[in-house]
Amino acid sequence: MGCCCSSVPLVDPVWNQPEWLSEYKTGPYSTTKSDGKATIRYSSEGLASKETCPSVTVPALFLEAKEKRGDKVALRLELPTPEFSNGKWAPPIPLTNTRSYDSPSESKEPCWHTWTWNQYYDIVWKAAKSLIAIGVQPHDAVNVYGFNSPEWFFSQMAAIFVGGKVAGIYPNDNAAQVQFKSLHSGGTVAMVENASKLKKFADNIDKLPDLKAIVVWSATEESAELKREAGDPVPVYTWKSFMDLGSDVKDSAVQERIDGQDPGHCCGLIYTSGTTGKPKAVMISHDNLLFAGSVFFNVAKLGQTEKEHRIISYLPLSHIAAMMLDTVAPMYMTARAPAWCSVAFARPYDLKAGSIGDRLRSVKPTIFLGVPRVWEKNF
Repeated sequence: MGCCCSSVPLVDPVWNQPEWLSEYKTGPYSTTKSDGKATIRYSSEGLASKETCPSVTVPALFLEAKEKRGDKVALRLELPTPEFSNGKWAPPIPLTNTRSYDSPSESKEPCWHTWTWNQYYDIVWKAAKSLIAIGVQPHDAVNVYGFNSPEWFFSQMAAIFVGGKVAGIYPNDNAAQVQFKSLHSGGTVAMVENASKLKKFADNIDKLPDLKAIVVWSATEESAELKREAGDPVPVYTWKSFMDLGSDVKDSAVQERIDGQDPGHCCGLIYTSGTTGKPKAVMISHDNLLFAGSVFFNVAKLGQTEKEHRIISYLPLSHIAAMMLDTVAPMYMTARAPAWCSVAFARPYDLKAGSIGDRLRSVKPTIFLGVPRVWEKNF
C-alpha cells in the first residue's frame, strides 16, 4: 500500500501462528490491469479468516452501515468556514451548535452542519447517477483534488459505486503533478475544490484526452466550458448542476454497476509521494481497504460498546492512511461494531496555522492519527 506503519509488535508469537496467515494456493495474487481482479486469500483462523472478515465490496459495506445506523450522524462540517486573517482564526464552534445540512436557517453565523448515514448514502447514489450520465465507465478513474470535505467523500464513493476508482490528488500538488496524475490514471472526471484547482486542469486541458468534465464543488455560478485546441468542449459544472445531471438515469443503472463489482477489483489509486522519479500509482482493492479497516478496529479493540466514536479528517485523503481511517474505518465500525462513528472536518488552514488543537477541543475525537509533523507544529 505504498507506505505504512504498524503498532503491532512483530515479536508477539500470536502473529507467527500458521493458522493466522493466509494461504498461497491459487493465483494471481496481484494485477496491473485496470479491470483486473486480485484473488482473495483467507487464513483458517484469526483476523484474516472468512469468519472474522468476510470479503465484500465498499458499496456493500456502506449499505450495511446505512441500514444499521442510518439515522446517526456520519459527517460534520463548520459552515460557513470561520475566517482566518492576520494570523488569527475564529474561535472553535461547540459541537452542540449544529443543524442538518438540508435544514433552512436564517442565521448566517457558522455552525456545524451534519449529514446522517442515510443522507450520506443518498447523496453518493445521486452523484453516481450523474457520473454515469457524464459517461464514466466501469474501471474508469475519477480525480479528486482539494482539501478534505463532504464533497471529497461523496466524489470518492460515487466513483466506487459506478465501478470505477478514485485517483486522489494531493491538495498542494502543482500543475505538472496534477497533469501527470490525471493523465496516468486516465481520469475521466475531475472533482475539484475551487477556481485555483480548476486552473491546474484548465492549463493542461490539451494534455488530458480522457477528461470528459470538471466539477467545482465550491463554485456557486456556472463557469464557461473549456475547449481543447481541436475544438471539443470540456464542460465545467457547479456541484448543484452536477448533481442534477443524473435525474434521468435509473436507479437500476447504479445497482447494475454495484452488482458487477468484486472485492478483488481495484477501487482506488494511491499516488506515492516519497519515491524517486514520477509518482507510482498503488492499486487498492475493495478487500484491501476493508481488511485494513477491520484489523485497525480488532487490534485496537475499538467500538466494543454502543456509543459514538469521532474522527477529525485533516490529513490528505489522497493518501492511504486518511482514505482508510477517514472514509472506510468509520463505515466499518458503523456497519459491524456495536458502536458507530462520525467524521468531523478540520478547517483548511488548521495545519498551516497550528489551530488543529481547537478542533480537538471542539470535536473531542475518540480516534486521532497524527504524523510527526503534526505533533511538532501543533502541540
